[in-house]
Amino acid sequence: MRSRDDIATGYPPNELDEWARIAKGWRDGHAPEGLDYTASKEAGSSGRDVFAYVISGAKVRAPAAAIALAERV
Repeated sequence: MRSRDDIATGYPPNELDEWARIAKGWRDGHAPEGLDYTASKEAGSSGRDVFAYVISGAKVRAPAAAIALAERV
């Protein structure tokens, strides 16, 4: 929700890197620290499917942000 119009990808590289780290952690069955969870944090040994939605304040940048995140994952 904190994307910015003045950045082509909506987010600075370090923020996209952090979201990619979190998505990879979820995929691999981990529970990244620093997030609120509404269900069990354990995924089992097989990991899990991860779906990420880019909902942003700078809506025009959402497609670029999604592509930049996908490239990191």
